[in-house]
Amino acid sequence: MILLIDQGNSSNKWCLAEKDKFCKYNSGLLPDLDKFISDHSKDIKSVYLASVKNEQQIECLTKVINNHLNIETQVATSKAKYCLSKNHILKNAYKTSEQLGIDRWLAMVAIYNQTKKGFIVVDAGSALTLDVVDNSGQHLGGHIIPGLSMQKKLLSADTDKVLFESNSDASAFRLGCSTSEAVHNGCLSTLCSYIAEMYNYHNGKDSLPLILTGGDADALSKTLTVDNIVQKHLVLNGLYFYMVA
Repeated sequence: MILLIDQGNSSNKWCLAEKDKFCKYNSGLLPDLDKFISDHSKDIKSVYLASVKNEQQIECLTKVINNHLNIETQVATSKAKYCLSKNHILKNAYKTSEQLGIDRWLAMVAIYNQTKKGFIVVDAGSALTLDVVDNSGQHLGGHIIPGLSMQKKLLSADTDKVLFESNSDASAFRLGCSTSEAVHNGCLSTLCSYIAEMYNYHNGKDSLPLILTGGDADALSKTLTVDNIVQKHLVLNGLYFYMVA
């Protein structure tokens, strides 16, 4: 089986895959991944990695892999284009293609495999990224802004009295009745307004679907005033199609 790993900013995500089928998706810290590899070492034949970390952190992860497997880890990098077929080519907007974050590129690869048409994709993690692909497969570019948790941390950096509830199920349209709720709802409202504005501006005649992924995707989806679809694990799925299929 193939081990797919997404080394993100805040956590690692991984799963086993074989013949276009994905086993249970997992997430956790390096010790959790270490245990998983140890438990499944006999089944793993290949390892593919997508990482937004620096070389030193990637090396730490590959050492964990090498403790259990005598397999070279294949690290994905963004390229100028991804050829799904002769008539369906996803084209990178960046002049220096490898500078596009691999997580953004793989999310686009995953969606393009499904739709073969244009889309707007938002990855709502520590940072929130938004990318637009038109119906010809041309990536038009994107934005990177602070995500929900990062916005709250930035707001509270010099404000000792602001305490945040860890699992707020608040609404962006509800006025907060505590400082924590006011901050959470305000930040959520800001992100949803931004996404809706970008969607309405870029959607145009092409009727591009809006697809959300990442840890805060569900929270944003519930509040957005425009149609959207939540799809989890886009980076891992894209890693498989990009490197294997």
